[in-house]
Amino acid sequence: MGVSKKRVIALIPTKNEEESIKKVITQVKPWVDKILIVDGYSKDKTVKIAKNEGVEILFQEGKGKGMGFQTFLKKYPIKKDEFYVMLDGDASYPAKDIPIFLENLKEYEIVSGKRKGVRFKLKNIVHFIGNKIISLLGFLLYGKYIDICTGMWGFRGDVLKSMKISAKGFELEADLFMNMRRLNLKSKEILIDYFPRIGEEKLKESDGFRIIYFLIRKKFIN
Repeated sequence: MGVSKKRVIALIPTKNEEESIKKVITQVKPWVDKILIVDGYSKDKTVKIAKNEGVEILFQEGKGKGMGFQTFLKKYPIKKDEFYVMLDGDASYPAKDIPIFLENLKEYEIVSGKRKGVRFKLKNIVHFIGNKIISLLGFLLYGKYIDICTGMWGFRGDVLKSMKISAKGFELEADLFMNMRRLNLKSKEILIDYFPRIGEEKLKESDGFRIIYFLIRKKFIN
């Protein structure tokens, strides 16, 4: 790989991504030592395609992206001296930027992608505004402004082992952000491309309100 001497594992959460998963796996493979698919019981051919590509499958407990990450933390043998990169299985995030994440993980404990070039259709303008509101709220509550809802993250293994994730659904990224602040991790945000997802849109407007509520509740209640 030439980027890092650390062993690198790519974590890809999936649910019904048969249209994109082969493309994502192909793009990720050159940059990592292992790909782990955490699947939310896809009803299409996602798992079959991933198995044909020779990647490991971990079926999550419960429903939602956050539950998938919790299952990963619980069941995967995370090692402190490894690097981990997470990106979505819908081909919206640039696998070509994985080496940049790995380089920065040599100095920083957690790395996240700041999305640029977002190609929104008119129907997604609500998502765009919602992302800005969530990031601003994160700054007001936790004192740091980042693209909270980004789906591309990099972690050192020791950081993952110290995280306490309670998010069940699309609040996952907000939970990662809050863990970053709670643990006072040395962090870096990297400018990345962001592409239209392949396949059906899963994020709904109501999920934005759940993320906002999650940020507030975790700050003032638990």
